[in-house]
Amino acid sequence: MKFIRIIFVSITLLACSDNKYSSNTTESVSSSEASSSSSDEMASVKFVATANNTELKVAAQEKKIIKNASVKFQVQSLKKSNTAILDNIKKYNAYLSSSNEGTNNDVLYTNYQIRVPAENFDVLIDELVKQSIYLDYKNISVEDVTERYVDTEARIRTKKEVEQRYRDILKQARTIEEILSVEAKLGEVREELEAKQALLNLMNHQIRYSTIQLEIYETINTPKKPEYRFWSKLWNAVTDGWSIALDFLILLFRLWPFLLLLAVAIILYRRKRKN
Repeated sequence: MKFIRIIFVSITLLACSDNKYSSNTTESVSSSEASSSSSDEMASVKFVATANNTELKVAAQEKKIIKNASVKFQVQSLKKSNTAILDNIKKYNAYLSSSNEGTNNDVLYTNYQIRVPAENFDVLIDELVKQSIYLDYKNISVEDVTERYVDTEARIRTKKEVEQRYRDILKQARTIEEILSVEAKLGEVREELEAKQALLNLMNHQIRYSTIQLEIYETINTPKKPEYRFWSKLWNAVTDGWSIALDFLILLFRLWPFLLLLAVAIILYRRKRKN
């Protein structure tokens, strides 16, 4: 029974720690209900203190900013601009996460997704825009994720503490049922901890490396077909008619056996009528 009570109190601490971002929660396990109620009141007091502490950490925390940009412009020469853009990407320690190029009607285009260190974000955009002869748009967004970042860090610390408590409880387990019960809870905590850590890693990467969506294009001047004047059309009609006449003459020569048979048949028919 004592072991079951320990598990119950630990589970209660897990829920309390996760929902209220508590990072330093310690409670004594007692067999009496009065002592348990007193511990709950102490936990409530600690929650207020830790919540205020979290707010102070957010205020003192260095700002965590995620920057993104979307830029589109026309260039004089797509080939030269592509070379210049790749040179600037290397110059400012950025890298390409994706790129593609193609043709759409009379337009040649190249699309880039660029990841650049946050400190080089503004200067790289300025260098890229220098390639433009016409700027379609330049949109920049800045997202402050400081509060979410601090909150995630606090939750990770809490999950690690709860994980350690479950490890300690697991060492005290005596029966298979107790071991399986604690291991199931330990697995849940680890899964939640991995999810929070993955979120924190993603935010860290987005904070360190800003994203630039860039599209550049070049307009192709397709030569128009010349308009035909009257005399040109007339001359074309004469040459086309002459070609048709020659083709017809050639066709008659190809059909000469049939024409010869037709002529003989006509002659015989006329002689028969005279007789």
